[in-house]
Amino acid sequence: MPAVTLDRLFAPHTVDEFIRDSFGKRFELVRGWPGKFAELLPWEDLNRLLTEHTFDPMRLRLVKDGKPVPRPVYIQENPFPMVVPGELARELREGATLNLNMFHQMHGPVRQLTGALSRALQEPVTVNLYAGWRTTKGFDLHWDEHDVFVLQVAGRKAWKVYGDSRPHPISHALDGSFPPSQELVWEGVLNAGDLLYMPRGWWHVAVPMDEPSLHLSFGVDTHHGRSLLLWLVDEVAKSSAWTRKDLPRFATAAQRSEHLERMREDFLAQWTPDLLERFYAHLEAKAKPRPALGLPWSATAERIPPDDDHLVWLLVPGEPELTPLPEEGRVQLVANGRRFRFGASAQEVLEVLAARRPVSIAEVVRTVAGRVDRDTVRRLLAKLVEHGLLAVVGPAAPAAPNDAEPAGEPAAAAHP
Repeated sequence: MPAVTLDRLFAPHTVDEFIRDSFGKRFELVRGWPGKFAELLPWEDLNRLLTEHTFDPMRLRLVKDGKPVPRPVYIQENPFPMVVPGELARELREGATLNLNMFHQMHGPVRQLTGALSRALQEPVTVNLYAGWRTTKGFDLHWDEHDVFVLQVAGRKAWKVYGDSRPHPISHALDGSFPPSQELVWEGVLNAGDLLYMPRGWWHVAVPMDEPSLHLSFGVDTHHGRSLLLWLVDEVAKSSAWTRKDLPRFATAAQRSEHLERMREDFLAQWTPDLLERFYAHLEAKAKPRPALGLPWSATAERIPPDDDHLVWLLVPGEPELTPLPEEGRVQLVANGRRFRFGASAQEVLEVLAARRPVSIAEVVRTVAGRVDRDTVRRLLAKLVEHGLLAVVGPAAPAAPNDAEPAGEPAAAAHP
């Protein structure tokens, strides 16, 4: 089970409150408490990953003052590209920042939190890791083409956050560079347990404070008008006027006008009131689940463990689309580009599994008790594993008290 759930991530907000009030709209700083994110990524996990994995240039790099440190300094390429621990540590002591891209692919708890955030926001989410020790910034003042959530896992880091000097910028549509914003929105220190959110295009720079600092940057690749237009082009292109017919270069003015009118009509025929719903349905259909194998259980005939004390995780990237089919006594699930039909009793089970966190088999059985029996629940879970819709992600942890949180009310969110 992820050490940090979405509810804990956004507290004192709820997830829905954050999406309604802040997502894509404004900067947010949510003060936490020491240890809030510590279980998500202990230093020991990072040490193990750095020494056990191979790293191509796109995955791992060291940067200092906005410039990359040459890879041969800290990477041995033969027989496989692995870090040289002593040289890596020396560069970090001398002010380099460690950057691990697509970190959610390497670490289970981070991957699970990423999947939960992606499902809640209904947009793709990726995670990069940054660790620094001295006082040299890794990257110069810049903006990102995605929304950013910064989780300060350990240590502190000094930040300056500025507004956007061009609203909602995307690199595809830029007609040249533009100067940074001069509007300083926030300057301060991000402490361990704090969360910072910035919409796309907001300028920022971060500097270590001469102590070990570790943060995770969750990037949300939101879809915008250009995304819709590119999809719409493919939809319109199914018309013969747009694809199979040549443009009338040598035609008369009247013939050209007639051809353009047919193209315009075909385009407007796609511009229906349900256009956004169709586009979102397209995104859901092509979305791929994050990989999770669930070994050893998924490779057994039973697919799931014999006991109920294991966690399972629904691998549907967005919100599961469930449609009751009362005339058939079944329920339909649309997920991962496919349609699945199960007995009507599956709906209650699927609704429990749709929680934005892994749940134990025991919790599923307990929640639907009296309406769906245990054997039926377990058969459905096994069928979901078989179709790649569910994975066993580990034994359920024993109940334990939460991290110590300062007495009194949780720290309130700050925004301009």
